[in-house]
Amino acid sequence: MTWFHRVVLVFFGLLAVLWVGHSISSLLSLCRISHPLASPLFVFEASLSRYQAPFLVGLLLSWFWLSRSEAQSQHAPTRRYLQRNLHGVFALLSWLAFPMYKLLYLSLWGLFALKHRRPQRLTLACLLGFGLAGLSQSAALQACVAPPVSTERNKQQVMHMLAVYRQAHGRYPAHWHELKSEIPKTRDFVILQNPYDPQREAVIDFNRVVNPRWAGPPHASQANRYTDVAGFRLYHQWWRSPEESPRDQGILVYRQQSPQQYALYTLNTSGELSQD
Repeated sequence: MTWFHRVVLVFFGLLAVLWVGHSISSLLSLCRISHPLASPLFVFEASLSRYQAPFLVGLLLSWFWLSRSEAQSQHAPTRRYLQRNLHGVFALLSWLAFPMYKLLYLSLWGLFALKHRRPQRLTLACLLGFGLAGLSQSAALQACVAPPVSTERNKQQVMHMLAVYRQAHGRYPAHWHELKSEIPKTRDFVILQNPYDPQREAVIDFNRVVNPRWAGPPHASQANRYTDVAGFRLYHQWWRSPEESPRDQGILVYRQQSPQQYALYTLNTSGELSQD
């Protein structure tokens, strides 16, 4: 077994252990956990999805350096060890690539693995399959995590507050500021925050939508721009923290249609009203 293949086996073995620990912790806690606290696997997956460019560069450098070093120690041509280690490279690419490209890299991995018959080939295949299966299961485990603060959660809280207000006053508030003034007085009411911009309001009245300052076009961040190449997403500025691109402005618009009826809208990134 070459030095590079030992590194690949250790990598997939560690990946499998992390996934098993993540699955066990999720089941034991009945899904009431947050990913960063459940297992290092989530942090590992999130980091690699962002830093694929340096990971690929590191993979190629490791493949070349380890192959060259072992070839020199064995007094063999470097090209020979580079070819022998190619199926380890394709194994890692199969794990990292987009789903539609995994079959391509798996096929290339199989071809090079068959060309160099080794006892560790079956072990590598098992660990690779286990790692891929584990990562596919992690998507299902994400359903166990409580949803983050969002416009939709704010909407559910506003609807609850309006129901409590109607029960106490026999009608819905004519304007949002009427209910907002009751928030400090009522234990069932909560202070809402805009999930995307704490400086902006979370709820406004319908008559304020005409104000153009509420219609802000989406901001295109350089840190969010990327190029997809051969099954990999390469961010142009992977060293910068990504900025979330919301589908709405995090603002709910309240409108009293009658004392016994109301409507709630959301503002999209173009400032247009939408109602679910």
